[in-house]
Amino acid sequence: MQITGSAVHRFGLYDASVDKPRLSGVAVFGVPVSPAVLTKALPELEPSANRA
Repeated sequence: MQITGSAVHRFGLYDASVDKPRLSGVAVFGVPVSPAVLTKALPELEPSANRA
């Protein structure tokens, strides 16, 4: 799989509680960070108001 754009880190999330680990999700971190990364895919989420 090839990821283009500003992806900086890519991780596979595995369920290791079974006999053979299974891919259960992925995490992709990119720059610049934007709330739209999640809200575009999951419109029911609201960006956090707690910013440092």
